[in-house]
Amino acid sequence: MTIKEAVAEVKSKKSAKFTESIEAHFKIRPSKEGKQDLRFLFKMPHLYGSDLAIVALTSKVKTAKKAGAKYAGGEELIAKIAKGKVDFDVIIAEPKMMQFLKPLAKDLGRAGKMPTDKTGTLTEDVVSAIGEITAGRREIRSDEQVGIHLLVGKMDTTDEEIIENIEEIKKVISSHRPIESLSLCSTMGKSIKVDLANTVRTKLELIVF
Repeated sequence: MTIKEAVAEVKSKKSAKFTESIEAHFKIRPSKEGKQDLRFLFKMPHLYGSDLAIVALTSKVKTAKKAGAKYAGGEELIAKIAKGKVDFDVIIAEPKMMQFLKPLAKDLGRAGKMPTDKTGTLTEDVVSAIGEITAGRREIRSDEQVGIHLLVGKMDTTDEEIIENIEEIKKVISSHRPIESLSLCSTMGKSIKVDLANTVRTKLELIVF
């Protein structure tokens, strides 16, 4: 099944009452050098809505929310995150907040959501970081099973935009590691496997570290 066909198939299975996200799941080949982690910054060519849930750990709560953060606060907000009461996509934090976030470092690290200075999510300038994230910049990283999982659109994003997002990220990954498999699914839907031979390479901007 081509990417185009898989996107259409995922959308045809819509069942939730809310606007589901569309996810791409890549399995990459382990590095010969033994380095398993692949990590880089990537800017989606097409945004998929303004409802990305950003957590801002800052003392400037009102400013952060005005800039686009869905949640903003300090220790009390971190406590809610620890209890699983906050559904979010990205955390941006001021350095002084990290001491309170340390107990969650392992879990957040596994999920690729721990703030770091390399990705610009650990910064004194939280407002600028929020702006960059809402403009489409994302940190992409592989997990312990050498998989990469990311949102590439919403059910109401056009098929063409979702396809281009997938093609772009595929090109980045394959330039560093062979891709063994790719599947798509919606938030509540079943996984649809993609035939990797049916993809198109396009231009992109990439920062690897």
